[in-house]
Parts: sequence; C-alpha cells; structure tokens
Amino acid sequence: MTKHVQVRTRIAKQVGLAGILMAATSGCTMSCRSVLCLVFAIATVSFSVPSKAQLTLDQSYTASTDLSTQINICCAFIGQTYTAGITGVLGGVSVDVQSLESTDVYNLHVAIRTVSGGLPTTTILGEVTLSSGGSGLSQIIMFPQSIPQVAGVQYAIVVDYPGAPPGGNQGFWSGTTGNGYPRGDDVYSYDGKSFAFFAQNNFDLDFKTYVYPGAGLNLHSVASPTPPVPGGLMTYTFKVWNQSSVEAVHEVLNTQVPAGTTFSSLKLSGTADLGSCTTPAEGDSGPVVCHENSVMKPNSTWTIRLTVEITAPAGKVLTESATASSDNLASTSATVDNTVQPGGLNMRVIPSPTPPVQGGLLTYAFKTWNQSSGVAVNEVLTTEVPPGTTFSGITISGTPGVGSCSTPAVGGTGPVICKEGSSMKADSTWTVGMTVEVTAAAGTVITETATASSDNLASTTVTVDNTVD
Repeated sequence: MTKHVQVRTRIAKQVGLAGILMAATSGCTMSCRSVLCLVFAIATVSFSVPSKAQLTLDQSYTASTDLSTQINICCAFIGQTYTAGITGVLGGVSVDVQSLESTDVYNLHVAIRTVSGGLPTTTILGEVTLSSGGSGLSQIIMFPQSIPQVAGVQYAIVVDYPGAPPGGNQGFWSGTTGNGYPRGDDVYSYDGKSFAFFAQNNFDLDFKTYVYPGAGLNLHSVASPTPPVPGGLMTYTFKVWNQSSVEAVHEVLNTQVPAGTTFSSLKLSGTADLGSCTTPAEGDSGPVVCHENSVMKPNSTWTIRLTVEITAPAGKVLTESATASSDNLASTSATVDNTVQPGGLNMRVIPSPTPPVQGGLLTYAFKTWNQSSGVAVNEVLTTEVPPGTTFSGITISGTPGVGSCSTPAVGGTGPVICKEGSSMKADSTWTVGMTVEVTAAAGTVITETATASSDNLASTTVTVDNTVD
C-alpha cells in the first residue's frame, strides 16, 4: 500500500495564517472516527529561557465542532503548517493527537520543520519524542532546542510514530466542515520528505503555538574612512545587537574580505566572552568567521572591526556583506557598498593607551595622508573633544606649514579645528595629536569622530570607539 502525507494551507480563524498537513490513503475512511482513542500524559522537555520572557499564545485555531485528531500507529506522517505572528523563540505547541489503536501504542514523535513554497522540507529545527502516544490541547509540547520564530515566516509541525510496524491503513486528521477554513488544494508525500499537490477536503485541526517574544538580532555595518582610496586602509565595523527579550546563544558573524581588498587586521569588543575568529593571512582574501562562544544578554552588543587594504582602482565598488546569527534567534544580514575614489586625503586615527581608564589620559593621533598625485591645499582637521572626556593638550607635526589649532580651554569640552595653513605634497603626511582626560566610568564607550579636508581634494571621515576599562 502506498504511504503518503497530505498538507493544506489555511487561514487561522483567530490569529493568523495556518495550514494542515494530513496523512491519508484510500484505505482510510471517515468511519475511523468511531475507533476508541487513547489518551496519555505526555513528557515535557524544557529549555533555558530568562524569567523576564513571557510565554505568549501566537497562532491558534480551536472550534467546539472539531473532533480530536486520530492517527494510526503505523505509516503516518501528519502535522500542520503555520505562519508565525510573533518574532521570538518557540515556547511550545499544542495539538490534539490521539492514537486510533487500543493496543501496541508507540511513543509520539513531534518535530518542527522549515517550510519552502508552502510545503514542509526535510530540515528539522527541533524535535522531541513523548513518553506517550497522544497529547491534547491542554498540554504544551516543549522542545529541548531553542527554535527561532520570525513573524511572517511559515513553519511545519510534523507528527509520527517512529519504530511502529508497517500496517494497512494511514492515519488522518479527522474533523468537521464549516469552521471558517477556506478549502483548497492539499499536498501529499510518499516518504515524508518530498511533497506534491493532491485534492483532499473536509479535514480540520485544533492547534496552538506559543512564543517567547523577542525582536531577535540586529546588525549594523559601517565603513570608515569613506570614500576609500587606492592603497588606503578601510575598517568595517559590524555591531551585533540582541534586540530580543531572551539571551542570544553562541552568536556567529560570517563575512568575507570584499573583492578589491586584502585582509589587514581584526578586533573584537563587547560581550564578556569576546570569542575568536578565523581569518585569511594578512595580505590575502577569503572568509572571516567570528564565534562569540557564550551568550549575549538582551539589549547587549558585540562588535567586530575588520580592517582591509584597498587594492582596487578608482571607480570600483567595494561590496561588504555580513550575516549575524545565533543558535536560538533569527539571523540578520547587512550589506555596505562604497566606491573607490581617485587618490585624495586619507586619515588614520590611533588612540593610545588602550583601553582607556577613568582619570587617565588618552591621546588621539590623527594622521592625514595625501594620496593624490598633486598637492593638497589648506588642509583642515575638524573634530571634537569626545563625550566622557575633557581637553588636555594638542600637538602638530608633519608638513613645513605646521599650522595652528583652535581648542577648548584645558578641562573644557567643545570643537577642535586645526588648519595646516599651507600645502601637502603628494604622499606626505600631517599629524595632529589631541590629548584628553577620561572622566567617563568603566564600561562607557568613548566615540571620537574626525574629518580631514582641503580646498582641492575629497574629504575623509574616521570614527573610533574605545570602552573605558
């Protein structure tokens, strides 16, 4: 006898889209409703969720006219598809599943699968085998895995009896009509792996899904300095932010040294366990993979800084794409595009000593480099004493016309503007050193942004962050 599984996509009456995955064959008739159902206590399996997370009912369809779902112990893959309405972590599901058999009952296996094109796939996000052959709507089936839920994304619950002997009848969802579900095409499977469309009507299901709400991971990518110039350095700052209400477990950042550049260096900051990265050798290209190896508390960040050297000519678009993921939250991706400009001004900002400490001095060395083939006329450095510090002193070195600066008084805050007052020859440098006193407490991020410009070349802006130790 041919084994197959049927699936139907439906709209849930109360809270959103839902669907039914049904197993049936011509040997299964509605007379199966009269077979005695067995009800057993199920085993619940829990996973770690912070106490602040509130288990919330997401998708649900219940109707008093529906019969319990009944399933033979043999042969059947049955289940449902549903579209999540809340982003977060799946807390559990409830399905009304009872065995049609009065003897030889096998343990019920429940799995959450991904869905593609409205059909279940073979990818299992989480699974559990119960200690009984059935479960009811009053019981929440929980999973040992943390299963992400993303609003608007469809998932499938698939149920079967592993290890049951072969038999002559298939299980099916048994229900009544007139409950608000639109009728449409079903799909079937011979093996529980590949699905195709099949017409089957008049089957319904009661079900519920529960979610620990959370917004998931967010990724912000920034390139600096911009625009990039041939032969210069550019740093991509990837800031991963846990916007959920639960801890993000084992975050991973996947990216690639962009075409037209080579690897220079990498730095991590943020969470307690900064983790480790695999990178190409300096001067090479290839993948960059960073593992945080711990957890990120809600509303915390993890920052990766990838510095590359520009090998591409002017006019080339540098594309940097990165993806942040974790074991239990939805992944997120970000892409940054920057066009390489003809050689102009380039600037590096080097803070020292690092990490800064409260009450100590911190010096920013702003090194401006004329990468063009001509002179840079009247260079200007514009910056500001960063929040969490006060002005202490300034030095200038480099070109013959060293220039002058306007600054706040010692102990004050405000803008710092330095004018070179002459010209910089091609491939020459001009360096400004600004020293500040750190007033911020430990854990504060000090952000310093500076812009180098001239009368005749493109300007460049650089930002550096340092956390007070």
